Amino acid sequence: NIEGQNSNATSSKSLNLTVSEHAGPKDFLIKQVLGRGSFGEVYQVSHRDTQRPFAMKVLKKSRIMGRNLVRYAITERNVLSYINHPFIVSLHYAFQTSSHLVLVLEYCAGGNLQELITYFKRLNEGLVRVYTAEILLALEYLHARGIVFRDLKPDNIVLDTHGHAYLTDFGLSKEGVHSEFNATGRANSFCGSVAYFR
Repeated sequence: NIEGQNSNATSSKSLNLTVSEHAGPKDFLIKQVLGRGSFGEVYQVSHRDTQRPFAMKVLKKSRIMGRNLVRYAITERNVLSYINHPFIVSLHYAFQTSSHLVLVLEYCAGGNLQELITYFKRLNEGLVRVYTAEILLALEYLHARGIVFRDLKPDNIVLDTHGHAYLTDFGLSKEGVHSEFNATGRANSFCGSVAYFR
């Protein structure tokens, strides 16, 4: 529970985003749980003043600090704070409490691609072409800025209600990878989701 805790808010203005006011736990009303992971949860929330929906990613400090994973949370916040692309989720607020790190992201009401595949078993070829093109554009945008996503899977592609796909979850991303010949900017670590290893 992040309600009522003291927060050290980082405004979107300081993150070079469009929303300028500060935010903390008391500014959001939790609607439902969207997903649970090893290090925290993702909730659908609404801003108390504007009623605007967001996805709130809440990471427990005790879990990520205990496993020396703070760098992944910082990488995600940093990457999302300066990228701007129509097929990548937007970061609107980032703040922390005494026990949690919180990212408030664009809410995509269509769920994720894995849920869609599970439900329909087979997707329409036209729809697959649209999703593939949108994700390819997002990846090209990241690569042009020296960012490697490194966790591409159906769970990390979220969908809006208008039929568009968005990349999300940048914790495993690597910045500064500009050339395979640049030894200082290479991504050599072994990472990914165990379920997709072959």
